[in-house]
Amino acid sequence: NHDDATVASLRELLEAQRTASTETEMRRAADSFHVRVVELAGNATLSEYAKLVHYLIRGHVRRYESMRRQDEPPLGHGESGAHERLIELIEAGASHAASQHWRQHLETVRDQLARCCPLDSALDQQD
Repeated sequence: NHDDATVASLRELLEAQRTASTETEMRRAADSFHVRVVELAGNATLSEYAKLVHYLIRGHVRRYESMRRQDEPPLGHGESGAHERLIELIEAGASHAASQHWRQHLETVRDQLARCCPLDSALDQQD
Protein backbone atom coordinates (compact mmCIF):
# COMPACT_ATOMS: atom_id res chain seq x y z
CA ASN A 1 0.00 0.00 0.00
CA HIS A 2 1.58 3.30 -1.02
CA ASP A 3 -0.93 5.97 -0.15
CA ASP A 4 0.27 9.33 1.17
CA ALA A 5 -0.59 8.50 4.79
CA THR A 6 1.48 5.30 4.67
CA VAL A 7 4.51 7.08 3.26
CA ALA A 8 4.09 9.98 5.71
CA SER A 9 3.98 7.65 8.73
CA LEU A 10 7.15 5.89 7.59
CA ARG A 11 8.93 9.18 6.83
CA GLU A 12 8.04 10.47 10.30
CA LEU A 13 9.64 7.41 11.91
CA LEU A 14 12.68 7.69 9.65
CA GLU A 15 13.11 11.33 10.65
CA ALA A 16 12.85 10.39 14.34
CA GLN A 17 15.57 7.82 13.78
CA ARG A 18 17.85 10.28 11.98
CA THR A 19 17.41 13.10 14.50
CA ALA A 20 17.68 10.98 17.63
CA SER A 21 20.11 12.44 20.13
CA THR A 22 21.07 9.10 21.70
CA GLU A 23 21.69 5.56 20.50
CA THR A 24 18.72 4.43 22.59
CA GLU A 25 16.37 6.91 20.90
CA MET A 26 17.72 5.93 17.47
CA ARG A 27 17.20 2.24 18.20
CA ARG A 28 13.65 2.83 19.48
CA ALA A 29 12.78 4.78 16.34
CA ALA A 30 14.28 2.02 14.16
CA ASP A 31 12.28 -0.60 16.10
CA SER A 32 9.13 1.47 15.62
CA PHE A 33 9.82 1.66 11.90
CA HIS A 34 10.12 -2.14 11.71
CA VAL A 35 6.92 -2.66 13.68
CA ARG A 36 5.08 -0.09 11.53
CA VAL A 37 6.05 -1.95 8.37
CA VAL A 38 4.49 -5.10 9.83
CA GLU A 39 1.38 -3.18 10.90
CA LEU A 40 0.96 -1.91 7.35
CA ALA A 41 0.59 -5.52 6.22
CA GLY A 42 -2.76 -5.47 8.04
CA ASN A 43 -2.31 -8.58 10.17
CA ALA A 44 -3.01 -7.68 13.81
CA THR A 45 -1.64 -10.95 15.20
CA LEU A 46 1.60 -10.61 13.26
CA SER A 47 1.90 -7.01 14.47
CA GLU A 48 1.67 -8.13 18.09
CA TYR A 49 4.33 -10.78 17.50
CA ALA A 50 6.59 -8.17 15.88
CA LYS A 51 6.26 -5.98 18.98
CA LEU A 52 7.08 -8.93 21.21
CA VAL A 53 10.12 -9.92 19.16
CA HIS A 54 11.47 -6.36 19.23
CA TYR A 55 10.94 -6.22 23.00
CA LEU A 56 12.89 -9.45 23.49
CA ILE A 57 15.69 -8.47 21.13
CA ARG A 58 16.02 -5.10 22.89
CA GLY A 59 17.11 -6.95 26.06
CA HIS A 60 19.91 -8.67 24.17
CA VAL A 61 20.93 -5.42 22.51
CA ARG A 62 21.05 -3.60 25.88
CA ARG A 63 23.35 -6.31 27.19
CA TYR A 64 25.60 -6.05 24.13
CA GLU A 65 25.71 -2.24 24.26
CA SER A 66 26.67 -2.29 27.94
CA MET A 67 29.71 -4.46 27.07
CA ARG A 68 30.59 -2.88 23.71
CA ARG A 69 33.99 -1.26 23.39
CA GLN A 70 34.03 2.39 22.35
CA ASP A 71 35.86 1.59 19.11
CA GLU A 72 33.12 -0.85 18.01
CA PRO A 73 30.23 0.60 16.00
CA PRO A 74 26.80 0.56 17.64
CA LEU A 75 24.20 -1.85 16.35
CA GLY A 76 22.04 -0.42 13.61
CA HIS A 77 24.77 1.85 12.31
CA GLY A 78 23.74 2.91 8.80
CA GLU A 79 20.28 1.34 9.08
CA SER A 80 18.37 4.50 8.17
CA GLY A 81 19.55 4.18 4.56
CA ALA A 82 17.77 0.85 4.23
CA HIS A 83 14.64 2.37 5.72
CA GLU A 84 14.77 5.30 3.32
CA ARG A 85 15.17 2.95 0.36
CA LEU A 86 12.09 1.00 1.44
CA ILE A 87 10.06 4.21 1.54
CA GLU A 88 11.27 5.13 -1.96
CA LEU A 89 10.24 1.73 -3.30
CA ILE A 90 6.83 1.93 -1.64
CA GLU A 91 6.31 5.43 -3.04
CA ALA A 92 7.20 4.20 -6.51
CA GLY A 93 4.68 1.37 -6.21
CA ALA A 94 7.46 -1.20 -6.63
CA SER A 95 5.98 -3.74 -4.22
CA HIS A 96 8.09 -6.70 -5.39
CA ALA A 97 11.32 -4.71 -5.16
CA ALA A 98 10.24 -3.34 -1.75
CA SER A 99 9.57 -6.87 -0.51
CA GLN A 100 12.95 -8.11 -1.73
CA HIS A 101 14.75 -5.10 -0.26
CA TRP A 102 13.03 -5.53 3.12
CA ARG A 103 13.79 -9.25 3.22
CA GLN A 104 17.46 -8.54 2.55
CA HIS A 105 17.49 -5.82 5.21
CA LEU A 106 15.98 -8.16 7.80
CA GLU A 107 18.56 -10.82 6.95
CA THR A 108 21.32 -8.25 7.42
CA VAL A 109 19.88 -7.21 10.79
CA ARG A 110 19.54 -10.85 11.86
CA ASP A 111 23.15 -11.59 10.90
CA GLN A 112 24.38 -8.49 12.72
CA LEU A 113 22.47 -9.45 15.86
CA ALA A 114 23.68 -13.05 15.69
CA ARG A 115 27.33 -11.91 15.59
CA CYS A 116 27.07 -9.94 18.82
CA CYS A 117 24.12 -11.28 20.77
CA PRO A 118 23.41 -14.82 21.95
CA LEU A 119 19.87 -14.83 20.60
CA ASP A 120 19.28 -18.43 21.61
CA SER A 121 20.04 -17.76 25.30
CA ALA A 122 17.68 -16.57 27.98
CA LEU A 123 17.83 -12.98 29.20
CA ASP A 124 18.90 -12.24 32.75
CA GLN A 125 16.18 -11.04 35.09
CA GLN A 126 17.58 -7.48 35.26
CA ASP A 127 17.18 -7.11 31.47
